[in-house]
Amino acid sequence: MRKLTISVFILAVIGAIVFALNFMSPAESDSSEKLSSNPSQIKKVIVPKDKTVNAKDYGVKGDGLTDDTVALQNAIDEASKENALLILPESEKPYLITKQLIISDDTHISGYGAVIFMAPQEDTIKNMLWSNPDDTVSNVSIEGLTLKSENTIKGVDYYENSRVSNVQGIYFQGVEAMTINDVFMDNV
Repeated sequence: MRKLTISVFILAVIGAIVFALNFMSPAESDSSEKLSSNPSQIKKVIVPKDKTVNAKDYGVKGDGLTDDTVALQNAIDEASKENALLILPESEKPYLITKQLIISDDTHISGYGAVIFMAPQEDTIKNMLWSNPDDTVSNVSIEGLTLKSENTIKGVDYYENSRVSNVQGIYFQGVEAMTINDVFMDNV
């Protein structure tokens, strides 16, 4: 009986080792897409240090009353085209927008002390910063902004004291090389 118990134990150990080797480690033939942990394969965001565009030069007011959507979109488009860092200066009042801002390749926004405020909307709430899901967007950085809204979002669950709820501020899909730092979302 003792020999049988030892034999069963040895077979169980061998079976566990075979299972671990075959199912717990990735197989060479595994074609599923995985995030790379190899730093040489991760694309880095290259933020221009020598070229800047000031949003105020494109007519952006930041007075909390003027609709800055078109002027801010023009500033974003120009900075993206020039691969320049868009500076959204600190302002006592928010930069008011009424539509989403479209983010494309080589968009870099720095807005420490700046608040982008989505005006109340009667229709479906849209994301404040958005990339076209049909395009791949690359080399994007956003830092120091506060995104704020007072829109009521219907049909979305809300859990008090949750870390993430009702997030509607940013939507990016198909993005390569992106960093988002120090961005605060308030009621979005």
